[in-house]
Amino acid sequence: MLAHLVLSIAFGLIGALTGALTGGGLGSILLYYFVGGWAGFIVSIALQLILSSAFRTAAATNVRRATS
Repeated sequence: MLAHLVLSIAFGLIGALTGALTGGGLGSILLYYFVGGWAGFIVSIALQLILSSAFRTAAATNVRRATS
């Protein structure tokens, strides 16, 4: 859960920096922060699903080897 928060904040800050560099004002900064935060959350969920399935597969393989 902490990783989701950290990635959301990091992507949000990168988005806010992008919004500031485009020179669109406070509205642009907030919009980019919001979109970046959601992107970070989605990326963290995707990483969690990918890593959990990879470890689950490796663990299952080790269990099969140990029992045979």
